[in-house]
Amino acid sequence: MSTAQTLLDHRGTLALMVRQDLKQYYGRFQLGILWVMGEPLMQALFMWIVFALIFGSTKGITQDPFVIYLITGLIPLGWLQRSVNQGPKLLRRSGPQLVSAKLPVITWPLRKVLVAMMDMILASPVIVILAVGFHLFTGSPTVGWGILLVPVGVFFQLLLCLGLFMIGAALAVHLPDVENMTSLVNRAFFWLSPVIWSQRNFPEWLTPWLYLNPFHGILDCYRAAFWPDLLTSWTNYAISAGVTIAILITGLVLLRSRTDEMRRYF
Repeated sequence: MSTAQTLLDHRGTLALMVRQDLKQYYGRFQLGILWVMGEPLMQALFMWIVFALIFGSTKGITQDPFVIYLITGLIPLGWLQRSVNQGPKLLRRSGPQLVSAKLPVITWPLRKVLVAMMDMILASPVIVILAVGFHLFTGSPTVGWGILLVPVGVFFQLLLCLGLFMIGAALAVHLPDVENMTSLVNRAFFWLSPVIWSQRNFPEWLTPWLYLNPFHGILDCYRAAFWPDLLTSWTNYAISAGVTIAILITGLVLLRSRTDEMRRYF
């Protein structure tokens, strides 16, 4: 039986595990889910004040209002960063138990990534509230046909986060320092992704190279709901999609290799 079929057969178990993780995670905070929405909102407001109002460094970003441009980058980035952070801890801390379980090992990376995805979904009402508020007072932004690309962005980010999670989990088995490097990886994704900048800040010849960062294409899919003019050539998104698939396959191969190795010892 294939891994995909096994996951499908145990989808109810996976859903239950995700719900339990969410309940346990949010139960630690008195504000619960409100904290999930409040944190990216405050971060976006602070960055908006610093970059737009104090430094006026939003040259090349014509999407208005800038605070919504920021938060549509920060909330998905939170999902990505949480996945990167948790990956190296999986097999190093729970490897023997996971490889001896009846469920395929990929269940646990997928479980953690789905929980992080729910964080993004639960925080998304902030975007809606800001968009409605600004639209009522300024007339922008408006929702267009690009909203159809949002599920595409979610799908590819799920694959990207899963691939990065599995790579981190597999590498950390023999290289514990990988866990300490997650902050560096997260900073790289922040600065090398169009969270606070736009590809229009760069020469046109450089644009395809920017899409070697697969998170770039994903953010464009999210922001197309408000700003479809952000979209570039389809070849750029083919590049991002190809890199995402390569990362996913690499993660699957490395995870299988490490778990097979661990089964020989446990």
